[in-house]
Amino acid sequence: MRRFGLILALLLASCTPGGPSGEEAEGEDPNTAASEPESNVLIAYPDRFGPFRIGSSYQQLAGEHDLKLEYSSEVEDWDNPQPTGKGCESFSLSEDWPFAGLMFEDGILTRVDFYRPFRDAQPRKKSAITEQNIGLGSRIEAAKQAYGDALTQTPHPYLEDQGSYLTWDANSAGDGPKHGIVFETDEHTVTSFRIGDSRSIQYIEGCL
Repeated sequence: MRRFGLILALLLASCTPGGPSGEEAEGEDPNTAASEPESNVLIAYPDRFGPFRIGSSYQQLAGEHDLKLEYSSEVEDWDNPQPTGKGCESFSLSEDWPFAGLMFEDGILTRVDFYRPFRDAQPRKKSAITEQNIGLGSRIEAAKQAYGDALTQTPHPYLEDQGSYLTWDANSAGDGPKHGIVFETDEHTVTSFRIGDSRSIQYIEGCL
């Protein structure tokens, strides 16, 4: 079983240069406006990421993409684990997206996580940023500037005063499905983030 929340909070490897807003690369002015995302960068919206839309079924997505089961609340035999479509189940994506994960509840996609690789891992082939150009490595100040007063900062459940949660509710005033974004940070930068159902993104350790 993967203790996703704790692992995500403690991954401290640096992001690749030329990343999201607020990430300081050598020779760049951090106050310079970010350019348009490169072709290997996809936008993570509160309700979708590429072809992965919150509310889609496991059957639909598994038939179109390479999903590997990483954890299931319903599986006891991990010698030959098989998705059940019940309870809470987490999946990793293909090698194109080695540092993103999908979470399903009762067979429905409710959350997508993005996290930093370990120090000895291969660089990401692709990366993700939000509509406001915030992603892994973004400065906390940049996230606050991008989302304004709608972004709520709370203490990190593991890092205490050395980290925080930055939470943004995409449609708190609407009557439709509730979606949002949670950015996990250390003292200065975003170390992981997740999009999806407003309830599911609040789980500290994903399915656990």
